[in-house]
Amino acid sequence: MKSILQDEKTCFMCGTTLGLECHHVIFGRGMRPISERLGLTIWLCAEHHRGCLGPHMNRKTDLRLRRFAQSCYEDTHSHKEWMKFIGRNYL
Repeated sequence: MKSILQDEKTCFMCGTTLGLECHHVIFGRGMRPISERLGLTIWLCAEHHRGCLGPHMNRKTDLRLRRFAQSCYEDTHSHKEWMKFIGRNYL
């Protein structure tokens, strides 16, 4: 599914178009396929994906992206549906 979080293929954090990697905002324990299906993906450059400020290394960044994803999802779907698929509230 197309991302509901981002329209352009640029780094979500800095805007570069170089070295992009797809980040599944909700990840871990079988959650990547759910992120993919619900459109909860963004593009990040390697530094912003795996670097010290990226969501895999920085809890604050990770939570900020998860809150953004939930907010965007709940703009067009219910909170109940979010909880059904994700099982955790980030707002």
